[in-house]
Amino acid sequence: MRRRLIWAILTLPLIASIFIWIATYWYQAELLSESGRFADVGVGVNRGSLMFGVSGRDQWKFKGSQWKFEFGVSDETWGEPAHHFLGFGYESDSFLLHNATVLQAPMWFIALLTAIPPLLLYRRYRKRRNPGFPIEPSPPNDSLTH
Repeated sequence: MRRRLIWAILTLPLIASIFIWIATYWYQAELLSESGRFADVGVGVNRGSLMFGVSGRDQWKFKGSQWKFEFGVSDETWGEPAHHFLGFGYESDSFLLHNATVLQAPMWFIALLTAIPPLLLYRRYRKRRNPGFPIEPSPPNDSLTH
């Protein structure tokens, strides 16, 4: 029972990340914290990638900020960051007294990271289960060895 619970806990993030990865090609989702015209912090998924954005204002106002969740049909409104390679990206920009930084990671990488704990657990249990070919040494005074 305990082993199955551990397997369920470790494989749930893997299943969720694969499901989100596939769903991002049809839908997009964003979670934003806004205080004023610009978002302070934002996390979103779209077209097979996860983006994290931070506004570098001098003073963040999380207390008076509004948290907003947006969900809709996937579109091409998100562009690639200025510096990107193999789905990873980084961009930092200054505009209207604000600094914004955007980090992007591909969903295949997130799925790969969530696959590591179940694989390590499988390897651990597999090594315990198969001790190998059971060979026992015979005693030195055994009559069958002579």
